[in-house]
Amino acid sequence: MNRLDRRHWLKFGFALGTSAIVSNSLQAQSPDASNQEPAYRLSRADVAGRDPAHPLDPALRMAHETLHYIRENIVDYTGIVIKREQVDGRVGDHEFMGIKVRNRKVENGVIRTPFSVYTTFLKPSEMKGREDIYVENQNDGKV
Repeated sequence: MNRLDRRHWLKFGFALGTSAIVSNSLQAQSPDASNQEPAYRLSRADVAGRDPAHPLDPALRMAHETLHYIRENIVDYTGIVIKREQVDGRVGDHEFMGIKVRNRKVENGVIRTPFSVYTTFLKPSEMKGREDIYVENQNDGKV
């Protein structure tokens, strides 16, 4: 046998062996006829008369109650805001601001105290000390 014939037989043998392996693996993966139909199972739990509650309903109820409480009882508040911006695909550093919020107070249909927000920058050092004030119906709505 010359060299060309040997290569031909090697290619043929490789192709035959590969097809046999693929064929066997496909047969091994094919399901039995008994597993073709889905198995239907019914729960024995009594669901009649139950309210279909969502798992987040208690959390939503608590959030609504808290919002109602805040609107009724919290007038003014202070806090710290931590801000981080993404500009042009780049996420910047954290910025820390002290904030004071004074809610609107109305007496007999007249605004006695307008809504206002005061912020002062705490960090980073290049912004520390800057202050902003917003007062409702003043400065054309600008800070």
